[in-house]
Amino acid sequence: MAGYPSSLALCVIDAIQSTGPHYASVMNVVSRYRGYRLGQGGNADTDGAQALLTTFDELNGPEMATDGWADTIGNQNRTYQRKQAPLKSVAIRQAAQRLAEAGVDSTD
Repeated sequence: MAGYPSSLALCVIDAIQSTGPHYASVMNVVSRYRGYRLGQGGNADTDGAQALLTTFDELNGPEMATDGWADTIGNQNRTYQRKQAPLKSVAIRQAAQRLAEAGVDSTD
């Protein structure tokens, strides 16, 4: 089975990270997210929007601060090719926040 049928968190990460030329970088971010969640005693393959949001809180937000989400799990890729464009990690957090606000926390 392809994709992430039981993980809204991985669906969001993959969808936003995929807006670029190299899918290998997407897989690197997914792998780091899985590793981080495993280290926290969690399971990325069943995470919802709320679990994804919690990782941003644990890692000092989405930015490139020391031990921030972009440095620990994500990368420094931006949503489009301008220096002032938001990081993809910011877009991932925003998408997860909007899903959570709408009451959507799983792929169900």
